[in-house]
Amino acid sequence: MNTISSDNENLNELKLALEKHFPREHNQLMPALHYAHHQYNYLPEPAIEVVARHVKIPLSEAYGAVTSYSEMRLVKPKEHLIKVCTGLSCKIANSDDLLNIARQFANKLNDVDVEETACGFLCSVAPAVCIDGAWAGKLDPINFKTALNNLTQRIHQS
Repeated sequence: MNTISSDNENLNELKLALEKHFPREHNQLMPALHYAHHQYNYLPEPAIEVVARHVKIPLSEAYGAVTSYSEMRLVKPKEHLIKVCTGLSCKIANSDDLLNIARQFANKLNDVDVEETACGFLCSVAPAVCIDGAWAGKLDPINFKTALNNLTQRIHQS
């Protein structure tokens, strides 16, 4: 993923990119926020301010939008990210067990974050988990632990 720092030079790059790709209209808030999120891999406060100014809305409205969507984060993530879907289908399929396993796994490593997501939109293959951007479904604790062991190997190889 292409990520940029939130220093002033890169904020100027963000401003230029927004001007090039997004009209200065209220209805461009979410596309512009998604764009900035993709660039940084999270939304630092200065980037949210740049987007809000670009689409001419109050900063509070931009924060409201950011905090309403579980896909957007305000804190820079660690190197690796595990998302566990806790939507209804996944919860019925015991995603809580996978969430506990993921949290125990992350507690042992410094560079792994765990997030719950309200819905991964993979209800037909519940429970679903995303490890470093790759979704997998129909996981039970055993094959989830195997996937985590594979992540551990990748971490130690880098």
